[in-house]
Amino acid sequence: MRRKVRVKGKGHEIFFEGPEEIEGEVSAVTSKLRRKPKEKSTITPAEQQTVKTAEGPVQVELTAGELPPPIKATFYLRPDQVEELENLFTTVRSKHGIRVGKSEIVRVALDMLFSEYKSKLEASSILPKLRQEEEEEKRRRQKKRVG
Repeated sequence: MRRKVRVKGKGHEIFFEGPEEIEGEVSAVTSKLRRKPKEKSTITPAEQQTVKTAEGPVQVELTAGELPPPIKATFYLRPDQVEELENLFTTVRSKHGIRVGKSEIVRVALDMLFSEYKSKLEASSILPKLRQEEEEEKRRRQKKRVG
């Protein structure tokens, strides 16, 4: 059975080339894909990091001081938090001239929170707030059951 010929990226060339030329290019590409993987890199294990992705864990090679690439994560925020994030984003860009995205703002905020928690542990400012959130969530659940 003949394989389908991919024409993606060919543009107008597919109308001027014969099928033999296209098939030759396809076989050249598939032969490159079938080659054995390159030999192991010279990066030491300390410079390799496993990053969890939707497809599963992936080994990432990092140079000194380089951070792993960000991964996509979904979290639920209240509408007022989204609005405040948007306001901060706009202010940082317009008044301070710092060209960052909302993801960078959230990453920096999380890094600051993690640092504060690690340095203060039980005296961290996040614990009372999390306890308050937990109590509010319990009350919401009870109202749903009663109502």
